[in-house]
Amino acid sequence: MNRFDDKRPLFAGTFLKSLISSPINKYKNDLGFELDISYILPNLIVCSYPVVKYPKLIYRNNLMDLIEFMNVNHGPKNWKLYNFKVEKSVLDYSDKEFYYLTSKHTNTLDPLNYQTMENVASTVHDFSGKFPKRIGWLDHSSPPFYLLQEIIDDIHRYLMRNDKNVAILHCKMGKGRCGTISVAYMMKYSHYSVEDSCRNFMNSRFKPGVSKGVTIRSQLRYLKYHELFLSLDAAAQKEVLRFNKHRYEILSIHFVSPFFELLPKSYCPKIKFKCYNKNRDGLIEMLNFNINDLLSRNINHSENAIIEYNDDIKLEFGILLIDSKITKIVGKEVVYAKCWLNFYLEFMRFIEKEDSHCEDKRNYQINLSWDKLDGPMGGPYKGIKVFDTVQIVVRKL
Repeated sequence: MNRFDDKRPLFAGTFLKSLISSPINKYKNDLGFELDISYILPNLIVCSYPVVKYPKLIYRNNLMDLIEFMNVNHGPKNWKLYNFKVEKSVLDYSDKEFYYLTSKHTNTLDPLNYQTMENVASTVHDFSGKFPKRIGWLDHSSPPFYLLQEIIDDIHRYLMRNDKNVAILHCKMGKGRCGTISVAYMMKYSHYSVEDSCRNFMNSRFKPGVSKGVTIRSQLRYLKYHELFLSLDAAAQKEVLRFNKHRYEILSIHFVSPFFELLPKSYCPKIKFKCYNKNRDGLIEMLNFNINDLLSRNINHSENAIIEYNDDIKLEFGILLIDSKITKIVGKEVVYAKCWLNFYLEFMRFIEKEDSHCEDKRNYQINLSWDKLDGPMGGPYKGIKVFDTVQIVVRKL
């Protein structure tokens, strides 16, 4: 009998885990654990979020089991955990709990007693090298482009230290965020194409026909940015990563085949420009335009439509209900679409495509079709279609 068998939930928990992780192409282990993990490469593993507390312990990866699996199969000092989830929950594992479960105390204390974990870990002052690498961003979103490079380079440095080293990645479900990083890593260090990298992640992580792997359009857009980035010389790559040095001015926003004009006055269409906050667990609004105003004119200089020192921008399109009686019935926002863009890489793509025809090398245009936008949770559904294409003219300052 495994020494942890008496600490695990029995049939109900095993059944729930099997049901929830049924789409996953799980790695079969010989330790008797029900673990949602997938080998994308021999030294690159993806899993769903591991936990240490009930009730999620019944149906999610048990962090203790995950650590035991990694120690038995790869050695206690030969693996590193990357956590890409930034959404906070009281049920999340803490650094102290992780330290406790990877320390010598695991053999002597109840691994499910998280209060004991906190008490033991609080007496230890040297945590160096014992924590997971917490380097995440918001769910259903793209990472800042510089962060994408930082993460895959950190993974590669770790794997190159020892040919036995293994990186294990998790977000919430081990799909969008982990998939973006896995695909970008394979593109850069396995020299796969973006298509082959996406296919390898899909086939390694999911059962056939269940999921297409990375599906959020903004994440796929950033992987195409990554493809462009890898084609650049070292000097150009360095300029791309000067993420806090670039400034932009929005000159005009034009909608092709808009349907906003047909809306009653109780509806107010908006377009917002946002960026990540410092911790990448929230957003900061930078610009906010009433679309009805933009249909009849360009943006004037007095509006100060400047984006300061941010390349990675989230565009949000929404129709707000300003009639309080209607709002009570159908809610405040009736249409919502979004996308993430990297303004500098859009600038490079435009110049590369239009170089011979471009009179002003600082002005460029971003074209976004409605079908290429993300829905509220990252999926394709966005409600009523309100335009065919939006054309945003930007000046790089």
